[in-house]
Amino acid sequence: MSQRLWLIGIVADVAAVVAVLAGSARTIAVVVGVVALLLGTVQLVTSVGKPVDRWVLLAVAGIVAGAVAVTLVVDRALVDPPAPASGATSGTTTTSAATEPTTDGVQPTSRSKSAPATPEISRATGDKPIRLTEDYGVDLDSRDPVWIAHPRDGESGQDLYYDASYLWAPSDIAPVTAEATFEDCQRAGYEGNVGASGFVKDAAFCVKTNTGAHARIVIVAMENGQATLDIVVWQKPTR
Repeated sequence: MSQRLWLIGIVADVAAVVAVLAGSARTIAVVVGVVALLLGTVQLVTSVGKPVDRWVLLAVAGIVAGAVAVTLVVDRALVDPPAPASGATSGTTTTSAATEPTTDGVQPTSRSKSAPATPEISRATGDKPIRLTEDYGVDLDSRDPVWIAHPRDGESGQDLYYDASYLWAPSDIAPVTAEATFEDCQRAGYEGNVGASGFVKDAAFCVKTNTGAHARIVIVAMENGQATLDIVVWQKPTR
């Protein structure tokens, strides 16, 4: 009997050392349960035919304890989900946008910048075009309720005037198309005046006002030396 227990004890010690080195609590629990079950079984078998004493009771207790320990560990292994692999994520995958590294801890701004918005129209003739005749001019920044041409006097702040068959603009004028936008007027090639050959029906011009605003002028009619003007003035850009 003692030889059997000695051999089982050696096996149990080796198994315990291996379990500890493996570092798994479940492995240790399984080894302890199996050893208890094995020792109890051997003790019980060798006690067959002998009076029931404390060794028999210990053998039965060892069998029960070992069986319970092994069963609990196996059940837990079947129930618990496997641990996720390193770097894996559960649920949805989050994709982060790449950003440029910074040296001062400030989040970098986007490289692309939105184009500046077109200024709102500050005034337009609409269905009331302005008629311009020789020696008359127009203040394109005017806020007068009645927007009309006035005689040219050189001191009225007029941005556009008609003189000697030329269309003059003190702050510059540029030929464009009738569909020219604010951006077109910003990029237009400006000069000081437009000669008689360009001062005709359906001609269109961009004009800079003396306050820095931009206007589009379209000659919708030209008759007997009188030009009928359709005018759109955009507000002065804020920057």
